[in-house]
Amino acid sequence: MVKVPAFSGPPLKPPPSEGKRWPLVFFSHGLAGTRTTYSQLCSKLAAEGHIVIAMEHRDGTSPACTYPVDGESSSHYYLKPEALDWQEGVKSQQNPMPLRTQQLEMRHVEILEAFKAFKSVIGGDKTTISNHNDYRYWDSWKNQVDVESMTFVGHSFGGCTGIHLLSHATPEGFEALPISKAIIHDPWFEPLSADFEENAIQNGNFLSIPVLVINSGTFTLWRDHFAREEALFGAWVQRAKGSIFTTLVGSKHMAFSDFPVLLPWSKQAILFHHDMHDLSNAFIEDKVGEFLLSKGDRIRKELIVDNPEDDKRKRIRADVGDFVVHFSSVDLVDFGSSSTSDNGAAPI
Repeated sequence: MVKVPAFSGPPLKPPPSEGKRWPLVFFSHGLAGTRTTYSQLCSKLAAEGHIVIAMEHRDGTSPACTYPVDGESSSHYYLKPEALDWQEGVKSQQNPMPLRTQQLEMRHVEILEAFKAFKSVIGGDKTTISNHNDYRYWDSWKNQVDVESMTFVGHSFGGCTGIHLLSHATPEGFEALPISKAIIHDPWFEPLSADFEENAIQNGNFLSIPVLVINSGTFTLWRDHFAREEALFGAWVQRAKGSIFTTLVGSKHMAFSDFPVLLPWSKQAILFHHDMHDLSNAFIEDKVGEFLLSKGDRIRKELIVDNPEDDKRKRIRADVGDFVVHFSSVDLVDFGSSSTSDNGAAPI
């Protein structure tokens, strides 16, 4: 049994100082994830003083979820791409994964709807929540959360969701999401069009929003995929001061979720979680330089891959648990470097 140090259904604690409001975080899960799959990260962010809304998407990416259709509740299960047929011409370089494209569009609307409802609650209207009678303390939330700014966090397809949210226009009838920072864990690029990075670099106003990208070692060793990440995040980090793209050496794709902590439990999985959370929270609090400085010789300033052509033997030349910083527009003086590059972002 796993215990989370939290109470079910309490009133919201007042902010620590008068006139302040709690900061808001939106979290989006990856494929086969749920709203509870990332409880380690989300509960830690909440414990640091953030209001965390962990979505459970109803787009067919959760193992199963229950919701009403035409007034009747029923279970809906993970939707496999091979279970669907597409008309000829639907799949293309611009739309390489039609199902994932539609799911990204649905996730966009889901998050907009959730934010709209939550903002109404903070404004004092609890009736936007369908089961509002199941909770007694809505009044404790009124005007206590900052809904003029939010940090978006997502893993894998959830990271791809964040990139989609920022790079696409807000659908008609909705207020644009006030995303002021983005934290992207091991983003999955394959659902994005082949020329996405090129178009984003040329036309992406969203590249001004500070971003933290933490890659697993396995995604960084995925050569073609990593090349796409380098193209986008190199430009993004350059334009958005306070941004950073790094790899946590030795970690795997699922290390960001609860699974490695549970099955099987390992000390290294716990350490990975601590580092992911601590860096994510430092980014939200504008203390990335302090975080990196505290890691001392665990910070690597160059990516070196041994045996890059051998899928079984290739590895990053660094110790497990080290951080390789690919690009950074954080003040490098904060963690031991004497200068930055001319454009403010350096593969350090």
